[in-house]
Amino acid sequence: MTHYEFHELASIFPMLDGEELKALRADMDANGQINKIILYQGKVLDGRNRYRICEMLGIEPETIVYPGDDPLGLVLSQNLHRRHLDASQRAMVAEKLANMQHGGIRPSEDGSKAQICALPSAPEISRAKAAKMFAVSERHVDNAAQLRREAPSEIIEQVERGEKTIHAALKEIGQPATGKDGKIRPAKYKSRKKTVATTEAPEEGLVVVKFQYPLDPQLSDVIDTFRDAFPKKEDQRILYDALRCIFD
Repeated sequence: MTHYEFHELASIFPMLDGEELKALRADMDANGQINKIILYQGKVLDGRNRYRICEMLGIEPETIVYPGDDPLGLVLSQNLHRRHLDASQRAMVAEKLANMQHGGIRPSEDGSKAQICALPSAPEISRAKAAKMFAVSERHVDNAAQLRREAPSEIIEQVERGEKTIHAALKEIGQPATGKDGKIRPAKYKSRKKTVATTEAPEEGLVVVKFQYPLDPQLSDVIDTFRDAFPKKEDQRILYDALRCIFD
């Protein structure tokens, strides 16, 4: 079968792993390769997982050449909506994108870290813009950058695969995380269990939340704490707005 290298831009998003990869292999084994692999500059720009499964199954991959002039735009459009990434995974992707600086990401010689390489076809994207594109806070992207600088490759890969959050990974390596106010929270900090949530004045549609302090700096963690108490989406939205006021 024909061998193709992966394009640097394709490495922005993590590869499939575990059950997702098994499911894709089972589907391709049963139905064949439905979607063609997209090549750019002779390399796989989109379809790395399909190509890898073609290798596993020993079948020749079906390919097409990307005819456009925005390869980064293609990678983003093909992956942003079809991949189910959590907030930490999206922050890691946004951090990669913000650090590309007219280029892509390539592994270092020992394979442990990622380095910037020049690709004139990719525009420079600020950290704030990358954060907005992936629906995460700029602070979360800052923490992703800190993790990539400080953590060993295996922990970074666990976060990129969705096996742990950035916050948990930083805590594991004893590094402080940046809070929403830009201040550094000591690594030894442990948030106390938040309690309880009660609903008052239902006729006015108001939700009054009572809890203990200190609050966890990760707003998403706080929301998860109360999610079971507020199964209705409308109540969760009101809770979210209330917590944002507290964090702001």
